[in-house]
Amino acid sequence: ALVTEDVRELLADTRFATAEIIPTSVVSGAGLERLRQAIADLAQTANPRPQTDLFRLPVDRSFTVKGTGTVVTGTVWSGSLSLDQTVRIMPYGASARARGLQNHGHTVDRITPGMRAAVALAGVDTGAVGRGATLVTLPGWEATLIVRADLTLLDNAPELRPRTKVQLHLATADVGARVVAAGSPVAPGSSRTVRIALDEPIMARAGDRFVLRSASPLATIGGGVITDSNAPRRAKPMSSLNLGTRERLHLFVSESGIRGLAESSLAVRLGVSASEAAVMAQDAAVVRVGSRLYAAPVVAEAGGRVLELVRAHHEQRPLDSGAPRQDIRSRLGVDVALFDRLVAALAKDGRLEATGAELRLPGRAPALSDQQRKLGDELSAAIEGAGHEPPSVGELETRFGPQTPALLRHLERERRVVQVENNRYYAPAVVQELLHRLEGGMAGRGEVAPAELRDVLGFSRKFLIPFLEYCDRAGSTRRQGTGRIWRGK
Repeated sequence: ALVTEDVRELLADTRFATAEIIPTSVVSGAGLERLRQAIADLAQTANPRPQTDLFRLPVDRSFTVKGTGTVVTGTVWSGSLSLDQTVRIMPYGASARARGLQNHGHTVDRITPGMRAAVALAGVDTGAVGRGATLVTLPGWEATLIVRADLTLLDNAPELRPRTKVQLHLATADVGARVVAAGSPVAPGSSRTVRIALDEPIMARAGDRFVLRSASPLATIGGGVITDSNAPRRAKPMSSLNLGTRERLHLFVSESGIRGLAESSLAVRLGVSASEAAVMAQDAAVVRVGSRLYAAPVVAEAGGRVLELVRAHHEQRPLDSGAPRQDIRSRLGVDVALFDRLVAALAKDGRLEATGAELRLPGRAPALSDQQRKLGDELSAAIEGAGHEPPSVGELETRFGPQTPALLRHLERERRVVQVENNRYYAPAVVQELLHRLEGGMAGRGEVAPAELRDVLGFSRKFLIPFLEYCDRAGSTRRQGTGRIWRGK
């Protein structure tokens, strides 16, 4: 009775103040049956954790069993694992097959939440997995060096400053850490939102509980709950304690900016089930493109940036018919799916024209000044006058100035020159004459060797091969064996 009173007094200021106390004796066995029944009754009222959640098993031991190989033990925190499933060993990233499963020494085909389990792993050495590692199955899990959390310090804890070294204990991981709160250090007895930088990568999920201990002397000083399991490198602490799931989703998507947030990471970073994550991805403030999520204002701003880049290209290169699509995407720094979505939306609104590989503002067309038109006429005449062996673009640029490449592209759009190779243009009439020669020398002959074609065209090899490759692209000839045949297109 005295012991019971002492325990009741000790628990007076805790949430166990009214909990039932069952006296027992390991000597006589008194009270043990009543204790077993009380535990069984509590188990009946507990809500079982869903087996459909993401699988996770923190490893507390690893060893080698003769004839079996590497074996790890731990408690299944969530989800389930079946025999022969592939697991990822995090934070190291190695993969292995679950070749055997046991629960308290009994062989099973499946392990589920709350089970103590031994997992025999095929394809991995014991040294590659140890205490602090975690077995997972789905790709949404990522190792992290920075987490955000709601932290509470004990009344007798030291003040935590950004450079104060502490130990963080989460599952079976035990790593050095530093705690940063916004504006001021974390005072003893207070609860704060914090950012925690870790000395080594760990596996965490929003909702996980952790313990902080001082490095010296080694003592428990507080604990808390993870609110972001994989925070950005320069992330600030959350704006308030107990921030809701939807508010955290909006924050994560906003922080991801133009890179977007992988939808597969939501279940881990938000601490929700995969089905809940799928529903949350439909949030009205979130734009879903492919497998990534973006904040609606970020997408709107990116659309405006596309227009700015296209407009700048028109100003810098007024003779171009449009801005290269790939160049604009590269300068914007977004993936293909988002860029295509932006272009399609702008085109639908009538703010952009997209034709093949080019983008242009509506109604925009290249316009030549009188001086440029005169220079274009001179370029065309020079190319035509050179006949079968016209000068290169570089040679023309030396003669006619830096506008030459843009003017040549404009002349090609007007079909006043033909680009036969990357660095050389021909007059259209000359190309037709050369094709006529080829037809006369090749039609009906089957395969014709390059040496014969050089005689037909009167070319040196410098001009012959590029022209024949142009003919292949145009469909007039086709490579066959060591020569070419005439196709006549």
